[in-house]
Amino acid sequence: MSRSAQLVRHACQVLSSFLELLRLSEDGQAQVAPADLACTFVAISRVGEILQSPSPKEPDPELEAAFGQYRALLERLRQTMPLLHGRLLTERARLEAQRAHLEAAHLWAETSRTAR
Repeated sequence: MSRSAQLVRHACQVLSSFLELLRLSEDGQAQVAPADLACTFVAISRVGEILQSPSPKEPDPELEAAFGQYRALLERLRQTMPLLHGRLLTERARLEAQRAHLEAAHLWAETSRTAR
């Protein structure tokens, strides 16, 4: 198996694992961590580099099969993106609310300290 085919197969494994993690997170059975997103992004970027490199002179059936699987997984990921986007927006709002609460508590503590 060519190095390119190996890299695409690895990216397929990463994408498949990420999609499974997203499915499990819908039920509350798992949580998507920033490292999971980063790992998936790196795998997709590496395949992008392969796609931008010159094509092999001879057909590579293993590489073509790997690209077929990769395309199908990317399509599944594309379909889940609105759900993931909504979750990220919800988490962002939660973190912003928590930050505002902490800032208000800090201000109250500072005001109480100077009032004494």
